[in-house]
Amino acid sequence: MLRLFGFSAPLVAACLSILALDSASAQGGPAFPITIEHALGTTIIAEKPERVATVARANHEVPLALGIVPVGFAKANFGDDDGDGLLPRVAEKLAELGADTPVLFDEGDGIDFEAVAATQPDVIPAAYSGLSRADYDTLSQIAPVIAFPDAPGPPIGAA
Repeated sequence: MLRLFGFSAPLVAACLSILALDSASAQGGPAFPITIEHALGTTIIAEKPERVATVARANHEVPLALGIVPVGFAKANFGDDDGDGLLPRVAEKLAELGADTPVLFDEGDGIDFEAVAATQPDVIPAAYSGLSRADYDTLSQIAPVIAFPDAPGPPIGAA
């Protein structure tokens, strides 16, 4: 399976469709609602999300690569050279986009559901994660969740 930055090609395509297209049908892409199948079920995105929050390390890098600044994402718990919770490449990308640092979720002991909910996301990408069924179900009460396509990554909170 083709992978880009560790993400499967179908997942990257889904994120592109959801996050980057202002008018998907006008650009020849799929119109909303969009249905995404993943290992934990099916997620329906009814309309183009305005607020994106990610959980688990690295999931925020896909929206950032598309020029979309998430309203919140996992704080770096390793590789953070200056203790600001951001990897150097993420800090550089935020600066390039002229963005302030979003809310950083402390996932040292698992997902901080209250912090995620407080960002009022429209969608929660979590494709590179060890998201459990219980965590998926809880996050799905906050916003639609895009889980991993076939096999989970490392458990959330693991270094």
